[in-house]
Amino acid sequence: MTGKMHLRFTPTGRNTAIVIQCTPGFNARQKAGNSSASGDCQRVPHLPGHVTLSEPGSGYLPPGEPVDLEAAVVPTRDLSQVTLDESVQPEDGKRMTIDQYLAKNPVGKATWSIAVYSGTCKADCP
Repeated sequence: MTGKMHLRFTPTGRNTAIVIQCTPGFNARQKAGNSSASGDCQRVPHLPGHVTLSEPGSGYLPPGEPVDLEAAVVPTRDLSQVTLDESVQPEDGKRMTIDQYLAKNPVGKATWSIAVYSGTCKADCP
């Protein structure tokens, strides 16, 4: 019960929020530009899932420059086995890319979605 997706978008402002809504018991992993993040799929006060916010500094997504976003949702129990870093080679079968993981494990049904919001965050930002 996992999946992977690719999305290309162009940020329009200095902040970009990426929201991955997913079911508890899973972990969301994402890579956008030069930054990556992961987090448990759990309910936060106003959203179910994992939220990241790009802002000037580390992981900044500059406005007007296209960004490729890759995201995957994997069962939390398998988290230590999977990476979004395509340059990582499996070490004795302990760590694999998401594509290698998907080839070894059947894809099942799970509910998840991604939303990207871009602009300037003015108040109460995640």
